[in-house]
Amino acid sequence: MGEFSSPTQAEGFEARREKTASIGPSLVQPETDPTTWFLTERELNAACNGVDRDPNLSVFTEENEVTTFTSTDKFFASVYRDIESLPANEGANLWFTGWSTADIPFVPQEDGWENTTFRKVLERAIEKNVYVHGLVWCNVTEKEQNQKMQEQINSYLASNGEIKHRFIFDDRLPHLTSSHHQKSIFLSMRNRSIAYIGGIDLTSERWDTHEHDEAGMEVRKLRGIEVDYKGWVDASVRIVGPATRDVAANFVARWNSETSPLSASSDIFMSDNPPHEERPILEIPRTNASTSIRLGGYNDEDQFSDVSVQVVRTFSPEYENYEFAPRGELSIYHARLKAIQNAKNFIYIEDQYFILVPALRILLLEKLDTIQKLVIVTQQTIPQFSGDAYVRLLFEMIQPLRAKASNKVHVYTIDEKNRIYIHTKVVLVDDVFLTTGSSNWNQRSMTSDSEIAANLVGKELMTTPKDHLKVSKLAFKFRCQKFSEFTRIPVAKYYREWSLAESMQSLDQSASDNAKGDGKGLLRFLDVNYEEGCDINFDELIDPYDVYKLD
Repeated sequence: MGEFSSPTQAEGFEARREKTASIGPSLVQPETDPTTWFLTERELNAACNGVDRDPNLSVFTEENEVTTFTSTDKFFASVYRDIESLPANEGANLWFTGWSTADIPFVPQEDGWENTTFRKVLERAIEKNVYVHGLVWCNVTEKEQNQKMQEQINSYLASNGEIKHRFIFDDRLPHLTSSHHQKSIFLSMRNRSIAYIGGIDLTSERWDTHEHDEAGMEVRKLRGIEVDYKGWVDASVRIVGPATRDVAANFVARWNSETSPLSASSDIFMSDNPPHEERPILEIPRTNASTSIRLGGYNDEDQFSDVSVQVVRTFSPEYENYEFAPRGELSIYHARLKAIQNAKNFIYIEDQYFILVPALRILLLEKLDTIQKLVIVTQQTIPQFSGDAYVRLLFEMIQPLRAKASNKVHVYTIDEKNRIYIHTKVVLVDDVFLTTGSSNWNQRSMTSDSEIAANLVGKELMTTPKDHLKVSKLAFKFRCQKFSEFTRIPVAKYYREWSLAESMQSLDQSASDNAKGDGKGLLRFLDVNYEEGCDINFDELIDPYDVYKLD
């Protein structure tokens, strides 16, 4: 058997802690200028294989107001409030994309939760003549719940008695095994707009709390949210400002495409859409970029002003019918390369998958010569997707990194006894750059599946405890909340007291305590093993599904 054991366990925690704690003096001031981190117009066009990117999308935008969600309960509550606040008979819009949907409650922990279900919320919006439109992947694995949602939503009458074709299944992809994976929401009203981008679908399993405690688990069980897991780890952002127009433009381009959806998959999916010719053509709403829409009645500590945002995407170069991306778009992939290249101190990756993407692995190996830490929190491989291939691909991503710099590379997962699923898609660099969206750390999200992400650099700076570095308050607070979520140590310790070295040490300590059976946190060290018989020709298989080959 080929085996790679955690270097943390192999060399002993005390020795590792000394190495972890020694990073402080080597830290350097990171770049804080957004233009350093974002793709230029030329780089965006290169990511579109030499074709100019869709002119309806900005290179990047400034002066956005962004709210971060490191737990899903706050995300669902915010979406609920925003939809409920849409005015009647004023041409308001609600557009959403998703991998899946289900009739789950958005605020399941409160009295009257039964009136906060997805269908109830959309029914009330439609009664107010809000223009509701959804593009959802024809998800065979969750077909029944999605078909029910489509049938119900498309049957609702507006107050004037009209039936609108609001919910469309979308299969406009290069291969039957590809998926529309984008997760976005756009709302507009009275020349104002709001957008959400992240990893959270409006479906079952997703609602959970920061604490992942018994109270939250009980709510999940009682309200029919739980399916296979007792908890869910994820992230998203809410945007107010000019970047919302980019989210709208992304939706409109797909909705208005001349290619009829569900033509290739209808026999497999055993469902259909309303007639293509009856689909309304949408326009990008005019919005006032300077209008702030506060959350209202909610703690604003995770709401940040003056944030620069770049919206990046994946559309397969192998699909011939994207009028808005005729040679595809790989800007998520290119943006990750640039962000990693800019790293000076550390890179934090939290992802549902952390499997082999050769070019990203090569760059991470190079950056280990100069950065202090590479921290990875990822879901352990799961039976329905993993098999030998995924275990090997995880091994091939992690093992060379650990082999080169075991004292710099920290890899964790959530202890399986907790039955909490990691679904996040986040890369955070130097407490300045944050990207979150629908794209996983795998080849298909970089090349084949449709994806959308928001790259964020907050201009509001702060000085970090003890290390005295100027960093983005948005990114730093996000990381502190994520570390707190996994260790169950108060956020204030990370935010106000601890150096980067002490923060990193707390993750190792939490995982070590769990290994000894007396831990209070969620983490354990991730060991990756594979059978020698699981030999894969990586020229033929980089991902267990079809992909466009990256150079």
